[in-house]
Amino acid sequence: MLSWNSAAERLFGYGAWEVLGECLTVIMPERYRADHERALGRVRTTGDVRLKGTIVTMHGLRKDGREFPIEMSLSSWMSNGQRVHCGIVRDITARKESEARLLQQQIQQQVLLDLIPAMVWYKDSHNRILRINRRAAESIKKTVAEVEGRSTDELYPEEAERYHQDDLEVMVSGRPKLGIIEPYQTGAGEKRWVQTDKVPYLDTQGNVIGVLVFAQDITEWKRTEEALHESVDVLRAVLESALNGIVMVDAGGTILLVNTHFERQFGYEPGELPGESIERLIPTRCRAQSPDESSIFWVHPDDLSSSRRRDLVGLRKDGAEFILTITLTPQRTSKGVCVVAAINRIYESS
Repeated sequence: MLSWNSAAERLFGYGAWEVLGECLTVIMPERYRADHERALGRVRTTGDVRLKGTIVTMHGLRKDGREFPIEMSLSSWMSNGQRVHCGIVRDITARKESEARLLQQQIQQQVLLDLIPAMVWYKDSHNRILRINRRAAESIKKTVAEVEGRSTDELYPEEAERYHQDDLEVMVSGRPKLGIIEPYQTGAGEKRWVQTDKVPYLDTQGNVIGVLVFAQDITEWKRTEEALHESVDVLRAVLESALNGIVMVDAGGTILLVNTHFERQFGYEPGELPGESIERLIPTRCRAQSPDESSIFWVHPDDLSSSRRRDLVGLRKDGAEFILTITLTPQRTSKGVCVVAAINRIYESS
């Protein structure tokens, strides 16, 4: 070593008098020394200075035997016919410690993200996915590493623009957008449904810098809902094709559904009766007189084996009364017992 400044003294703990004239390996951990000697031999033999003008990250060795991370900028030139090398050394201990803390924090965040029972993305304003949990990555047959840093356009080409418009709406307004139901395509090409919540992501100054996306796969629920709607449509078609007026009543006497014939027979417009009490279709004198007394439209839960035929007085919307014969058929449902009443015959009051 030909030159040793005060900064080097503070970094390595040696005074200039202790290292000038010594080999550079005195401040180098043992594991680097053999490679260093080979590199010097190559320079002497071939003049090949491969590391000239580069920055090398390695460890230095202090006088007290402690290692510490350094970054060294290397240069080389000829002086009086002799090859001279210069290294500018920086202690990067603080930076390495920060990087280690950041890495640990990222690992902990990833563990927490992977524990969330939903698909999670963090996207920036340019539609890039900066963070993703394993559940979300696996939904498109990829790893977390394969997704992070990539654009949504690459991963969800058909839906990307729609997703991005929702994201921008959240980022511009600063308000979350919750309960979005939308389709997405898996890595296998299967189309599924998710319910998504999008929340603005803020920096320490409160500025919106991205959007956090939480999505639950609701495909099975969606399919069940569609099947239910289809079943309801079929039921409605059957009811409307019947020649009788039909009403369904729950245990509390609430009208659940009616067909068009029933509405016309009682003089009501479509949609007026569902949700109303069945008692409004009976004159006051014929109604149940106490909460404990059953409506004439009701069949006792212990007597569900067969239909019951009854004659009663009905009350139209305009106040006119008429006599009718009904058949009551009990039905067990997931919400309890209901009764379906079909009007067999109407006798107009004289």
